[in-house]
Amino acid sequence: MTKTNQIRAPRDKPLKQNIRVWFNYLQTAIKWNGKIDPNSKTKEVFNFPINKEYYRAWHLPQVRKLKFDQWWKTHKQLFDRKSWIKSRLSHYVVGVGKFLRELF
Repeated sequence: MTKTNQIRAPRDKPLKQNIRVWFNYLQTAIKWNGKIDPNSKTKEVFNFPINKEYYRAWHLPQVRKLKFDQWWKTHKQLFDRKSWIKSRLSHYVVGVGKFLRELF
């Protein structure tokens, strides 16, 4: 198959999926922040600092209770500036990896 015959996904699909990972990471951090690690023998408490000022436009109470697609309908305009997204996503993809390594 040549490049001209390939069907490409719209450019917003990979972006939306990256935002979904970021959203899920934030949602998990909110859920577990301050709770005791059930797998810890020493009853270690999870500490995931969340910059509430940085995430003010995300409406953290909605992040806590909504599914991503519901939240996305009212917040996708936050991600219109591509340069803003590129810098933020690269930072938080690294954060997701670190979070998952600590969790498991």
